[in-house]
Amino acid sequence: MISNAGNRVLVAAALDRYLGDVAITDISDDVSLIAVTVGPGSFTGVRVGLAAARGLAVGLGVPLAGLVTTSVLHMQAVTRSRLIVAAIDRTRFIDSKTRLVALRL
Repeated sequence: MISNAGNRVLVAAALDRYLGDVAITDISDDVSLIAVTVGPGSFTGVRVGLAAARGLAVGLGVPLAGLVTTSVLHMQAVTRSRLIVAAIDRTRFIDSKTRLVALRL
């Protein structure tokens, strides 16, 4: 199990890596909104994500938007000609997975 301090380190490292990948050099100039999923999801994961997003939003002075996890998955679907089902697999407590499935009607 990773401690809360460990989660903060992982989130900071992931954010730094992502910002480097998308070539954002000055986050205060390039970011006008912080969006974060508010669940469903693991309690700790949602809590850590919300805390990190809120800290960034307050620090940068930008709005914070909370989005439902399954809605975000649904909007990423490539097809609109099929029924899209976004579901959280909670069969394993520690390692829950989020799935997006397209079903032919």
